[in-house]
Amino acid sequence: MKTYGINPVNTAQLAEGFKNTQPFEYVVIDNFFTKDLAEEIALEFPSHEDSVWTVSYDNPVEKKKACSHWDKFPQSIYKAMFLLCSNDFVSILKEITKNPKLIPDVGLHGGGMHSHNTGGKLNIHKDYSLHPKVPYMRNYNLIVYMTPGWNPAWGGGLEFWSHDSESELPKDHVITIENKFNRAVLFNTTQNSWHGLPEL
Repeated sequence: MKTYGINPVNTAQLAEGFKNTQPFEYVVIDNFFTKDLAEEIALEFPSHEDSVWTVSYDNPVEKKKACSHWDKFPQSIYKAMFLLCSNDFVSILKEITKNPKLIPDVGLHGGGMHSHNTGGKLNIHKDYSLHPKVPYMRNYNLIVYMTPGWNPAWGGGLEFWSHDSESELPKDHVITIENKFNRAVLFNTTQNSWHGLPEL
């Protein structure tokens, strides 16, 4: 299936991969946005010191900045968010996840732009399940790396961990998905989905 600004994908192949992964359902999609849009986003993505960031976290659990306000997004990022919330793209997600009831969170609660600087982190955690603003469940995350020229030696990969049913805590590190420019990671957040960026 094809949608403007996002490269075509084989939804049947991605759906098969999505359901056969450990420690929970996920799929990695490289070259996610079209080349032109990805390059525009990289060019316009705010620096970590920019005043656009509306939230700054600096505590033992996380060190990062975020912005989920549509009116503060640069044009290319506004365009990207619009595409990700579109019916065309949500139809793609429905085919991959086999969830026909999937709807986008246009309010971007917990979403939008995120920035980690040197020393940034997001401890291994599980996301909230019930949306705090509307009576819906939060089922999936979609993360897209916008980091051209990134050196894997710098870290910054997304870690997935297994679940310890006795302690109800993360158990073993299963996989690290490397930070790669224009790489998307879609994962199910309802399956004891321990994930994070513990150090950078």
